[in-house]
Amino acid sequence: MLGAAQGDIIPSSPPPGIVVFLLASNESITLDGRLDEPAWQAVPWSDSFADITGDATAPAPYFDTRVKLRYDEHFLYVGAYLQETQVRRRAAARNLC
Repeated sequence: MLGAAQGDIIPSSPPPGIVVFLLASNESITLDGRLDEPAWQAVPWSDSFADITGDATAPAPYFDTRVKLRYDEHFLYVGAYLQETQVRRRAAARNLC
């Protein structure tokens, strides 16, 4: 069952600049934390993330963050570039089990 709690934001369309590319049967990705394989090199980076708070008036993030997305019949592969080296966030109540 899918549902949404009050206050959750459910977009009606994908964010601009995010595209997921099919991984062809002759391509492969090794899960090693590196993005130097031809399967990753063949697809573009997303646009830089601009807003993660929901506040359209917030200033642009100081550090650059971009992703590459590939998928096959079993998995979604996410390659990420995070300029910030100290990624952390306090868990919100909704994220606690």
